[in-house]
Amino acid sequence: MATTFVDYTGDGNATKSFSFPSIKEADIKVKVDDVLKTVSTHYNITSYTTTGGGNIVFTSGNIPTSPADIHIYRDTDVDSAKATYTAGSSVKAGDLNNNHTQLLYALQEEQNQLVRLGNIKDAAVITSKIKDLNVTRAKIANDAIDGTKIADDSINSEHYVAGSIDTEHIADAQITHVKLANDSVDGDNIQDDVINSEHYVAVSIDTEHIANENITTAKLAADAVTASKLADNAVVTDNIVNGNVTHVKLANDAVDGDNIADDSINSEHYVDGSIDTAHIADSQITTAKIAADAVTNAKIADDSIDSEHYVDGSIDTAHIANAQITTAKIADGAITDAKIAGGSLDNRYYTETELDAGQLDNRYYTETESDARYFNISTGDTIKDGDSFPDNDTTIATTAAINDRIIDLVDDVGGFVPIANQTSFPTANPDVNNGTGTIVSISAASTNLAPSGTTVTIANGAGAGNTVTITGVPVTIPSGFGFLVETTSTLHTYTFHRLNPKATEVTTVAGIASNITTVANNTANINAVAADASDIGVVAADGTDIGLVAGSIANVNTTAGSIANVNTTATNIANVNNVGNNISNVNAVHSNASNINSAVSNASNINSAVSNASNINSVAGSISNVNTTATNISDVNTVASNITNVNNFTDKYQIASSPPTTDGGGNALAEGDLYFDTTADELKVYSGSAWQGGVTASGNFAAKTGNTFTGTNIHNDNVKSIYGTNSDGLEVFHNGSDSVINDQGTGSLKLQTGGNTKVEITGTGTSVTGNIVVSGNVDGRDVAADGTKLDGISSSAIANVVQDTTPQLGGDLDVQSSKVTTSTSNGNVKIEPNGTGVVEVRGAGGNDGTLQLNCSQQSHGVKIKSPAHSAGASYTLTLPTSIVNNGALKTDSSGNLSFGLISNVNIGAGGIASSNMGTNSVGTAAIGPEVVTTAKLANDAVTNAKVADDAINTSQIVNGAVNADKLDGNAVTTVKIASGAVTTARLADDAVTTAKLADDAVTAAKIANNTITAAQIANGAIGTSQINNDAITTQQIADGAIVNDDINASAAIAGSKLADDSISLAKLVHGTSSNNGKFLRANNGADPTFESVITDLVNDTSPQLGGDLASNGNDILMADSDKIKLGTGNDLILRHDGSNSFIDEAGTGDLLLTATAGSIQLKKNTGDKMVQATVGGAVELYHNGSKKLETQADGVLVTGKIQPTSHIYQNDDLKHHFGSSQDLSIYHSSSDNNSYIEEGGTGHLVVKADDFYIQNAGANHTQLISDSDADVKLSFNGTEKFQTTTDGAKVMGTGNFVLPSGNTSERGSASTGAIRYNTQTNQLEVYNGSAWAGVGASSPQIYKVTNTTTTGAAGTSMVITGEDFVNGATVHYMGGDGTSVAAGSVAFNSATQLTAVSPALLVAGAPYSIKVTNPDGGEAVAAPEVEVSAGAAPVWSTAAGQLGSNQVKNVAVSGLTVAATDADGAVTYSETTSVLTSNANTPTATMNLALNSSTGAITGTAPNVTSDTTYNFTLRATDTAGNTVDRAFNIVVLAAPAAIYWFRGSAQGGSGTRSGTTWSHTGYNPNASGGGNDNSDRIRVYGNGTGGTYAGFHHFMYSNAIVIPVGHDRVDVNVNSWYSNNYQYNQGFGWTSSQPSGNSHGSGTFGHRNKGSHGSGLHTNEVPSQYQGVTSYFQMFGFGGQNGVFYQEINLIKSYNVNNP
Repeated sequence: MATTFVDYTGDGNATKSFSFPSIKEADIKVKVDDVLKTVSTHYNITSYTTTGGGNIVFTSGNIPTSPADIHIYRDTDVDSAKATYTAGSSVKAGDLNNNHTQLLYALQEEQNQLVRLGNIKDAAVITSKIKDLNVTRAKIANDAIDGTKIADDSINSEHYVAGSIDTEHIADAQITHVKLANDSVDGDNIQDDVINSEHYVAVSIDTEHIANENITTAKLAADAVTASKLADNAVVTDNIVNGNVTHVKLANDAVDGDNIADDSINSEHYVDGSIDTAHIADSQITTAKIAADAVTNAKIADDSIDSEHYVDGSIDTAHIANAQITTAKIADGAITDAKIAGGSLDNRYYTETELDAGQLDNRYYTETESDARYFNISTGDTIKDGDSFPDNDTTIATTAAINDRIIDLVDDVGGFVPIANQTSFPTANPDVNNGTGTIVSISAASTNLAPSGTTVTIANGAGAGNTVTITGVPVTIPSGFGFLVETTSTLHTYTFHRLNPKATEVTTVAGIASNITTVANNTANINAVAADASDIGVVAADGTDIGLVAGSIANVNTTAGSIANVNTTATNIANVNNVGNNISNVNAVHSNASNINSAVSNASNINSAVSNASNINSVAGSISNVNTTATNISDVNTVASNITNVNNFTDKYQIASSPPTTDGGGNALAEGDLYFDTTADELKVYSGSAWQGGVTASGNFAAKTGNTFTGTNIHNDNVKSIYGTNSDGLEVFHNGSDSVINDQGTGSLKLQTGGNTKVEITGTGTSVTGNIVVSGNVDGRDVAADGTKLDGISSSAIANVVQDTTPQLGGDLDVQSSKVTTSTSNGNVKIEPNGTGVVEVRGAGGNDGTLQLNCSQQSHGVKIKSPAHSAGASYTLTLPTSIVNNGALKTDSSGNLSFGLISNVNIGAGGIASSNMGTNSVGTAAIGPEVVTTAKLANDAVTNAKVADDAINTSQIVNGAVNADKLDGNAVTTVKIASGAVTTARLADDAVTTAKLADDAVTAAKIANNTITAAQIANGAIGTSQINNDAITTQQIADGAIVNDDINASAAIAGSKLADDSISLAKLVHGTSSNNGKFLRANNGADPTFESVITDLVNDTSPQLGGDLASNGNDILMADSDKIKLGTGNDLILRHDGSNSFIDEAGTGDLLLTATAGSIQLKKNTGDKMVQATVGGAVELYHNGSKKLETQADGVLVTGKIQPTSHIYQNDDLKHHFGSSQDLSIYHSSSDNNSYIEEGGTGHLVVKADDFYIQNAGANHTQLISDSDADVKLSFNGTEKFQTTTDGAKVMGTGNFVLPSGNTSERGSASTGAIRYNTQTNQLEVYNGSAWAGVGASSPQIYKVTNTTTTGAAGTSMVITGEDFVNGATVHYMGGDGTSVAAGSVAFNSATQLTAVSPALLVAGAPYSIKVTNPDGGEAVAAPEVEVSAGAAPVWSTAAGQLGSNQVKNVAVSGLTVAATDADGAVTYSETTSVLTSNANTPTATMNLALNSSTGAITGTAPNVTSDTTYNFTLRATDTAGNTVDRAFNIVVLAAPAAIYWFRGSAQGGSGTRSGTTWSHTGYNPNASGGGNDNSDRIRVYGNGTGGTYAGFHHFMYSNAIVIPVGHDRVDVNVNSWYSNNYQYNQGFGWTSSQPSGNSHGSGTFGHRNKGSHGSGLHTNEVPSQYQGVTSYFQMFGFGGQNGVFYQEINLIKSYNVNNP
């Protein structure tokens, strides 16, 4: 039974769900305690869907509580139908479904209502109708029995259900303590908040009395939580007040890695100097942790700095101690001229001895060495003409060798086809055999062709859509290079050969000069050939055919006489090739020469057909249809004249399993395109944006919703409308005489009005709700005249139960959710048992019996409930006889209740619940020691004040709980840090300063490579031992650094070390002592003189410069804090204070940095720029050497991100521009107080985000959402109204989607795709760019058709009358067999009349319905009414099954003919399958035989099967009216019949006999003797002539009649021996068609005949087909003259098929 309601009992929760379906939200109703509630006022409906239900959410103040009855139900609106139909309207599945759903839902609701309330009318059951003792507990509604219904003193203790007496039943102060049994008072018996502290015995509350987590902070005394009260690991991070873990709270070594939360201890937590070496884990001080300049000389262990630690170029002169660079440290050749100080090589030169010793050896190439560096062609390292090509790279081929090599390669292949580039491959395989062997030469690749693996794939390499694949390509084929490939048996697949040599490399054509001369003498022919190069290429690629042509030179000559026709053919070579590929069709055409002649007169159509060869092949497979078409040639011509439309239809109509995305021609889909969905078997139309369903393959409407029918829908007799998807649906139909409404299932059939069921028909009868008004007789009785009694009802029956003073029930009284009440004012409802009987409130349905006593408003109640069945409880409670003030109700062992006071013994263990205790009623004294366990403490209950001082030890702290916030400043002292606890991550960068490093702590392993720069090396620190041998190269020696003293006195300076003219006068030493201390001064070209100069500037108190001071590359050194002051007032000061460097402007002016060219830069010591000011006016700021900000003439250019830390404010009307053309602008306008984001260029404004929202300023609702689900939603006031989906868009919520409307005269201009509603046509329309077009099909109607009888022949004019016809409407004749035939023509007379000319119709389809289809797809179908008066299907004469006898492969078939007769005239034959006449898969599945369509004869050669094969096929007989009948046949083809030994002698492995073969002899021998015989060895014929005239002989040995089976195309005859002499003139053997007789031999022979063509041994002959399967005779014969002797013996005669010898 379908669910239409759900019931709940109120529980204080506002939300109740329902899951039953409904048509609309307004159909959902709610009752509480049978009172209908109002939506919005009492409740709201949320999460509603028509199929899945939703939620009822009661409003505040209206939430039902227990025991309110909540009834949520569906009440379907049936005041009006969901869809109405008017005359001429279309019947749409959606409308039918909606109406059916409306009816179904209403019936379900009525059925459930009847089941819920029963079929008894209210107040229909009176006392007299109830049988005694039949009102059981289950029949009495809760709270139905009050005091007025119970007789005094009627209720004894046994009547009470255990636990049924509640507080209100007991008078105040009636339960004394004596009434309470020990342990009888538990928490359920004690009122909330009545037990105060005075009720507790001291220390009476143990752990089990305290509920878990109920000891809150307020319950704990200050300092109550001591160390012993805290569990180990109880104190976590959140329990520690920030900054309260001071160093005195931390035990020595207490804080290790486990106790410290990751990243918690910061620098402020350490006591200065608290981290010792032991605290730092090994290898944890990384580069970043060491402060700059922290590693001093004392910190570096001896011998720790190796060469890899120095930064290249970091060791300057000052770092090397004097006299530390020894000879071993200088690399060979390192000292160049520039490194030697002037004059240092005086008197130094190479000696002759040194030169003779080979100082300059190995400085040049010898002649022998030079000769080895180039190729000497005279040595013969070439490949000459005729040589083989070795596999090496050390030889060079001559051009002649290359020429011959190319010719050899081409000669080795089947052909040579040159093409321009890789996209010019031929569309057909250039090899004539479609196989390997033809070389294709690509002149030059137009782009690099890189292989994937060894395969190159070229898209469109052989024309559009044809991909060329080249395998075996070892390397990339460079652009501009030619290459050779070879054809394979796969079209467009080639094998790579090699790259081509350049054309310029071929300079001669060798070995063919004479031929060239010959060609040169035929220039005219050459020119003619050149003019037809394309044809030559075609011929060249077809060598096999050229050979065939050569063998038919006579035909060639004939062709030459019709060269004009040949030329015409050549221009259509593609068509010729198409014909050649369809040779079987050519043969078929040949057999229809007369049709060919007809075709010649339609040559233009043939040319059109050639371009559609694939379609022609399809037509060839349906030759019967072609024949039919031939009888309608005028229609074909009409189609031909509209071939564009036909071609367009192939684009417009497609068949696919999923929706196409382009039309059949690959173009974009257009409105009106069609496709048949093979998955759904449904025809669909493209609406311009999506595919819409229409008609299914069975002719039904596709499932749609919302259709409206305005016309009459006619269903023929017994045609049913079925409502419902299962077999129990409702069907409505007319069976020819009666109208039937039938419910097929097990449910009820209901008639309703206003949503209420008035008549219900079930399987057992009919029930009526309400009055039945009868104006006639019922069962022959006039009810109106007869009174209120019906037949079968006693006249004494009391109609009103109230009038029955002794009503009785014959069964249970089921009041459903109604009640038993009284209408008497203040009347009582009494239930009075008899004698010792009781009033039972029974349990049912798994629920315990419950008596509920409600308040006067029925909104609250108290229940008295039976113990559960599992308790097995059966006892009686007897109410007390009096009431005791403030007493408690208790029982004795017999169940007698009495009032008394509650004592300690009355409270059972666990009897007092928290709700029984008054606020703050449990004091400290009531709680026993160690009663408050962890479980009793509420979370966060133990605060700082509750924890005793020094109560938290290490064990109480959870590992990791002490984080940075919990530690007091300087809390972590040395003793608090565990050894190895300080790792790299714990040290701040630059935290390890010089003072932190122990002496010698920095060893070699601790210094990163390339770390030590010049700044780290102390002057003079580099000694000889620190410099590797050969480490000092030229670059390391300062120019002029090596002086005379640095040169070993014994070292010889080679002459090669002295530059030309390097020793001048200035280099000479002047040995006069008077010049000591003087400097040599040049004298303008004269000899230099020595001058005295003051060298001690320190002692010069007033040094002055007479000119510019040139430092000559030396430094000017200033001590820290010494200053360089510039300006009269010493305003500009340069200084260094020991830490920082300063450029000070001490005056009143500005500090200016200027540059006339170049720029002003501030750089780091690494060289990275920080600031640069260019002469052009730009100022640039850098970060790590990368420019981040640049001032420009029109603003500031920023590279990278701008990250403001506060708001950026912009005044009104000032814009932020983005883009090189400032296309994007963001600003706030002062004129309209609006904010704008504008795209001012030609592009789009694109906003990108996975989730994009547009909200109002208050953000209390969202107006637009575009989220990661890819849809877009539009909202109004926070409610979603519109959503895009994968296949379009949908309107959401309960609102309407409103389109502009108007009629024809009101339409304005619109853009393509605009939608509006036409109020004149009541149709939705779309603007197609030029006009408004209706959306959805129109609704034509057919009322009448004239001339509905036809002979079946085309041409009957029929007038169709109806409405809503549109010009361009089509008419189809819909056969009862499923056929659909288009009318021959259709004339549009008006919107109410069409004239159609019938096509040829078959009787098999009669009667035919007429279907009119408007251009927009709207259609109407008239009832089947067009009859075919003449024509009957042909009758087969040939039985179904095997045709003829077994055929033999490769043998012409015989005896295969089919026949059928027809009263209408001639019959034509065709095949409906593709087996008999198809050559698609011969011999496996098809036979490639010919079927004569007129005679039914089947001819051709049986397929070359490899095993015996049965071919099954279906043939169709068609009469002149087009009626057809099909029949299944088969042909059996034998692979090769077994051989037959007609005679087989013992020498051949036989016994000389064969069943059925006998031998005889005859002859004419007047004067001679002769004869014949046979035995197990041989057959013999012989003769002996005698002397005299005419004394010869004439003898024959012959078999009886032998039938050589069809398929036996060979016979073997073995002549064992033969002999003749003298006048023997003829003897032999052979096969005849007649038996020898007398002296006459048989006639019609084949095979060998006389001795001139045979001798001893095996002879094999072919058996002509005309002698297979017919009677033949084998004969041996001899003729001779006088005195002649002959004999002939044969020991084998065998016939067989050549394939099975």
